[in-house]
Amino acid sequence: MVFNMDCKDRDYEKSICVKKRLKQNCDKFPGKVVGNVCKIGKFRMAVSDTIFGYKPKYQSHRLMSPEKFLELAPPRGAPYNQKRIDELKEKIKKKEMDVPYFDVDVDSCQVIDHEGRHRAEASRQLGIKKIPVVLFKKEFDPEARGMFGTKGVHYDSTEKIKCEELTPQASN
Repeated sequence: MVFNMDCKDRDYEKSICVKKRLKQNCDKFPGKVVGNVCKIGKFRMAVSDTIFGYKPKYQSHRLMSPEKFLELAPPRGAPYNQKRIDELKEKIKKKEMDVPYFDVDVDSCQVIDHEGRHRAEASRQLGIKKIPVVLFKKEFDPEARGMFGTKGVHYDSTEKIKCEELTPQASN
């Protein structure tokens, strides 16, 4: 595919620009564009402009098993909703899906936040071996003033994540 259009903000919704962004995002994993979707193994990735268009230099990209994703992301509140997982399984098979993500401390490599447990569980149940995961890189400033008068804040970072393995998110 050859894309000659520059695709500035005013051209954001043009189909050629959407396809160009899909190809750029797909190449990060690496996947293959088939029609209007990026196939990464059996995972059908959406254009995901809300994730990929958001400060791309502050992101890293990895393929990992759904089991590894679930190991790194502790459950939040209620247990899995199997009905929701079944809906996501159909969506992964027939349509496209937004990519799960982690916020990761670049120094400690600890996951500090996540989104996508149901998508990872649906992928696991479908037998998908690898799923794409966006890593939002964060640095910790212990002197920064946080919410409610606390000290210490994570902020977006362009630093490289310093280790290969990630540490699971602490349970609340």
